[in-house]
Amino acid sequence: MGDNAAFIKEVKTATQAELEQYGVVIGQFSFIGAARPPQVVADAINLKLTAVQKALQLENELKQSEASARKLIAVADGEAKSIRLRADAEAYANKTVALSVTPNLIEYERVKKWDGKMITPIASSFLLGGNK
Repeated sequence: MGDNAAFIKEVKTATQAELEQYGVVIGQFSFIGAARPPQVVADAINLKLTAVQKALQLENELKQSEASARKLIAVADGEAKSIRLRADAEAYANKTVALSVTPNLIEYERVKKWDGKMITPIASSFLLGGNK
């Protein structure tokens, strides 16, 4: 029905063939207004269109949900990589510090904190038997 003129000509020819036996000759043939299907057919078409639109809507919602899920996964993956990088950096720093701690450094730090006073043992006289 894409070509209206061809459709009208085809209908005119078929109708003329039917009516020719009665002596009727069609001089002019055309439609007045648009062709309207019966209400039952129109309702069925509308129901089908509604169903198709609903299916497309659900399909789009599914695609949006999948995209949202992929986004959440990407964010979580990025956070996990960030945590791993920070942990690796901290482990490297700890290893570097551990390797830099030497007996000389420990002695140096002890001497730095010393106030210059000699340690006096409190229990030395007791242990040596001075106070009996």
